[in-house]
Amino acid sequence: MTQAEMAELMGYSTGYYSKLERGERKISLGHLSQISDLLEVPLQVRLGQEKDSTTAEMNQAFRQMTAGYDEEEVELLIDFCQPTLHLIRKAREKELR
Repeated sequence: MTQAEMAELMGYSTGYYSKLERGERKISLGHLSQISDLLEVPLQVRLGQEKDSTTAEMNQAFRQMTAGYDEEEVELLIDFCQPTLHLIRKAREKELR
């Protein structure tokens, strides 16, 4: 599902929804739940509370990768990676069309 489609389903402008995805705007738990419903992904998975094997392995790999980094360094790493992950997501969406 594209950002434009999600934005329309949620009643947001595409620009506002894009800012939500990039973490530039805060989202309420109710809207996060709505997004989870639209994507058919349980909210517990989106919040990292459901521990399937893939999620657990990814969390463990991230903890290992960032061992020795302080909180600020980990936040910088996440901030650095988010735009790249966003571009990867957009490229995958194009491939699926």
